[in-house]
Amino acid sequence: MPTSYNNINKCTGTGGSDDCTPYTVTSAGATLPNGSTYPAYGHVNYQAISCSQYTVGQTYLNHTLAAWSSTQTFGTNFDPNNNQPGGVYIGKSVYDWGLAAAA
Repeated sequence: MPTSYNNINKCTGTGGSDDCTPYTVTSAGATLPNGSTYPAYGHVNYQAISCSQYTVGQTYLNHTLAAWSSTQTFGTNFDPNNNQPGGVYIGKSVYDWGLAAAA
């Protein structure tokens, strides 16, 4: 599994939700570019697969769907009210996968 993937360097610019992403994804989390933070009332959605199903070089746009049989979808809303779990990301530039699992 790669330790880092930055779509800016590998993007085809197809537009919409498949467009280039300005963040870096590592095994620790997703990091926004310098000066950017996660806003209140924002959200992050992502998919995860088992490491055993990953082949180096695959992305969600370039993979064998049958091999990714246990894809799971997750999301976090950055709600600042009532001590909601996603509120810990507001004003931060790193979305930590470990904290996300707890939320």
